[in-house]
Amino acid sequence: MFSSATRAQITLGKEVAAQVRGQPIEELKQIINLCLKQNDQWVQAGRNCVVNAPDLTEGYLNFNQIKLREAFDAIRIERYDVAFGKAQEAVNEEEELAVKGFLKQQLAEYTNFKIPSKAQELQLSALSDNPRVLKPIAGATYKKLSAPVIGQAAAAVSFMEEKFLEGNDLLIWVNGLLDDLDWGEAGAKRFEAAVQDLGGLLGFGSQRPEETLGRGPDNLWALGELKYLVIECKSGAVRAEKISKGDTNQLNGSINWFHEKYDATCSMTPIIVHPKTIFEFAASPHEEIRIVNDDGLKRLRKAVRDYSESLAISGGFREAKEVMKQLQHYRLTAGQIVEMCTVAQRAK
Repeated sequence: MFSSATRAQITLGKEVAAQVRGQPIEELKQIINLCLKQNDQWVQAGRNCVVNAPDLTEGYLNFNQIKLREAFDAIRIERYDVAFGKAQEAVNEEEELAVKGFLKQQLAEYTNFKIPSKAQELQLSALSDNPRVLKPIAGATYKKLSAPVIGQAAAAVSFMEEKFLEGNDLLIWVNGLLDDLDWGEAGAKRFEAAVQDLGGLLGFGSQRPEETLGRGPDNLWALGELKYLVIECKSGAVRAEKISKGDTNQLNGSINWFHEKYDATCSMTPIIVHPKTIFEFAASPHEEIRIVNDDGLKRLRKAVRDYSESLAISGGFREAKEVMKQLQHYRLTAGQIVEMCTVAQRAK
């Protein structure tokens, strides 16, 4: 929880941002210089907002934390029924899936004291909501991915409206995503997570099967019309001279996994994210493999940045018609994105 002074400073910052929204960069430079040079009027305005900040009339505790504390207190005195009920209340009230998955794990821990079999069912449910929680003893079962039935643009709007109150929030989030969506030996998991989030941002169905199940591709996108992208991310292969046999076999294995899980009505395009486009001699790549190489990743990053900036500046991220217009313009639709950011094997 922020103090009243901090909240007042945040409010002032948003007011200043609203005044310069959509203005040329020169206007922004003037504002930045006022801050960096500690202009007297700028400093005084900041001090005034802090001094005149209203006192907080009441404290705030997250509902979930209250219920989890009550559940913990009940477990300490072996009131298991009460603990189950309090933890369940926390789960029922939460809307964000990742948090709901974490809360279900807490509920599973308490349930395990008395009903271990039900605890395993709860843990499996928690895993479906949040792939970062613990896996149940029996392992996870795979839930097939489908493209959003409302269509790409409407799904993208739903994703953005759920996460962002205003355009600036969208820009900040996308900048963070693009920081992770870059080459580097140390950030492989962040890269895969960014690819999953990017799928949602663009209105596709998006999963990380390998993270959830221990099998399958790093990322899977459902584009619609039963078309999928099977994606292996090798963002850490910055020192590789060619695409190795091991990386190739991993993608070939993911292709086989897809055909095991999805029937013949579904089609897929296998993609490897790798700075090189030539496979080493010992590798046996599937003939349909496409590659997001260095130039392809640059094109993708630029398209996503420009797409987000256009929607943020215009406020169009809430309108499906405008979102589709920008998706088409930046070649981020289901029918354009593969051609835009991938190349064939052995391409220069």
